[in-house]
Amino acid sequence: MTETREMPSNKNPAFVGQTLPFNEFRFDDCMAYLSAKHDRELSVYEMMKLHVMIDVFHTISRGKPVIGGTFCAFRSGPVSRKAKHHVREWLDSYEEGSETPDMFDATEKNAETYFKAKESPDPDEFSKSELDAMNKAWDTVIPLLDESFKKSQDYFHKDSAVGKAWSRANNAGRELNWNDIIDEFERETGRNHSHLKTIMQL
Repeated sequence: MTETREMPSNKNPAFVGQTLPFNEFRFDDCMAYLSAKHDRELSVYEMMKLHVMIDVFHTISRGKPVIGGTFCAFRSGPVSRKAKHHVREWLDSYEEGSETPDMFDATEKNAETYFKAKESPDPDEFSKSELDAMNKAWDTVIPLLDESFKKSQDYFHKDSAVGKAWSRANNAGRELNWNDIIDEFERETGRNHSHLKTIMQL
């Protein structure tokens, strides 16, 4: 007897908070690549937002994230709790014993710790779509912060598809839902991304 599998309906898509678990090694590789490419130290806030946008852009493009993990509706906008804990370990090691992650040096400016890549991972470690997502995330996140912190906060709270998805999650007291993110990107771009909801439920 042949077994058939019913495809999930797009009318009432299941809640999809996470498509892949958080991968700390991929997080480190992405941040080191961007830091080295742009010769820039990264704050914790910058890394949290780059992670969000790398995964959002790659999921919208390819149906899966680069780094993974669930995004929570924190006061500062969407943040992966596991990514925050991961970098918290970097900070604790640096503050307690001046130890830094293998791929990074640390410096302090204005009572804040920044991390800068010692060297770049080989770009061949990433696919073209991953590099595209990282570059697009950088071009989105960093100019906002260079202009002002408020500009970044407005983007991640209300002035973008991700910001509107954050607002939905925050108002409902829950984690961000990929269905919300996809819906808001559809409204923003006018493109139909319903196939992504089907892919994420498989």
